[in-house]
Amino acid sequence: MATHQIRRFSRPQFLKSVSTVRLSELLTPYRDYFTSVGLKLPADPTKESIDYDALARILTEAGGPADLVRAIHYIDEMSDDQGMDALVEAGRRRRQEFLKDDATATPADLALAVWLLDPELLERTHAEQQVFRPRTFQSFQAKGPTPKFEMPSAGQLHLLESELDNWFAARHRGRGTRVFVSVQEDGVWFLVRHGELYRREGRMDDAESPHVFYRPEKFDVVVYRPALGEIRINARLPQEKEFYRQQFGKHLFGDASIFGGRSRYTLAPLREGAAALATADVPGLEWAKLTEVWFYWGGEYNEVEIHKADDLMARWSRAGTEIPPNVQIQRATFQLKFEDSRRPRTVALRPTNVAQYSRDSDSHRVEMWLLNRGFFRACG
Repeated sequence: MATHQIRRFSRPQFLKSVSTVRLSELLTPYRDYFTSVGLKLPADPTKESIDYDALARILTEAGGPADLVRAIHYIDEMSDDQGMDALVEAGRRRRQEFLKDDATATPADLALAVWLLDPELLERTHAEQQVFRPRTFQSFQAKGPTPKFEMPSAGQLHLLESELDNWFAARHRGRGTRVFVSVQEDGVWFLVRHGELYRREGRMDDAESPHVFYRPEKFDVVVYRPALGEIRINARLPQEKEFYRQQFGKHLFGDASIFGGRSRYTLAPLREGAAALATADVPGLEWAKLTEVWFYWGGEYNEVEIHKADDLMARWSRAGTEIPPNVQIQRATFQLKFEDSRRPRTVALRPTNVAQYSRDSDSHRVEMWLLNRGFFRACG
C-alpha cells in the first residue's frame, strides 16, 4: 500500500471541524496503536474530547497504520464543497442518503460518514472527480475494422490491475494500483490510480521533524471510444503511454498490438480557409476561431514560425493571404463557443496523435466538430 501525504487532516483546526463521535468511530479500531504512541482516545466521545494537537502530531510524524492513512487521505481529499456535492449525487444514484437528518454536517463529516459506510463509494467518487480536469490525450486507432467491444468483466479488470501494479512496483512507484471504470457520453473512461516516486519535502511549522516523506498519488486516464475504434491516453511519461496502449489492447481485445494504427488527427483542412471553421452542423456551437498555428519550415535550423491572433482566419482573409502550400502545419489552437457556455473552449491539436481540451459536457460536441471538419480521421 502506497503511503499518502496527510495534509489538512493532520492540522488541529481541520480535525476539530469533524464530529468527535464520527472521528472516534474512525479511530477506535486503532485504539491500541494510539495508546502505544501516547494518545488516549475518549471512552465516551459524546462526553469527552480528543487531544487534537497530539493526534495531529502523531498523524504528521508517525503516519499511523497504513489502512488508517489510506482512509484519512480520501476523507481529506473529498472534504470540500465539490467533494460534498459529488458524494451527495453519488448517494442519490445508489438511492442512499448520507446524514440526511444532520443539517449541520460539514463536508468532512459527510466524507467520513461515507467512508465508514461504503469506502469503495468514496474512492470511486474521488476517482471520478479526476475526469473533469483539463487533459492532453494521445490517440491511437485500432488496426483494420472497428473491433467488437464488450465491457470488461471483474476478472479482466483484476488481471489488468495486476499487470499495471507489477509494472509500477518495478519502477519504484509502489503497489496499490486501481482501475476505475466510468461510462461517459464520449466513451468508456478507465481511470488508473497509481503511486509516484517518493518525495521528501521541507516543512514550515513547529514540529520537530523538518521534512515530510510521502508517495504522491497519480491518476492517468485511458478512454476507449467503441464507435470509432480509438483509444485515447493521458499519462505523463512516454513509457506509461506505450504500456497502457499494449495492456489495454491485450486485456480488452486479446491483442497487445491492436492500437498501432495511423495518426488520428490532421490539420490539412486549414488549407481550405474559412470552410474549416464552419459550425452549422454541430448543435449548440455558435462559432469557431483559429487563434494559433505553428508552421514548420525545417531547413538547416529547423525553423518554426508561430502565428497568434484572436481570429487568424479573419486576419488572413482581410490581408488576402493563405497558408503556404510548401509548409508543414505542426500544431493549431482553436476557440469554440457553445450557446450554453459563457466562455469558449480551447482545443489544441497536433497531427502526432495529440489533442488537448477539457473533459466536460461539451467534449462530445467538440469531437463532433473535429470529425465533421475533417481534423479527426474516421476509423477504417
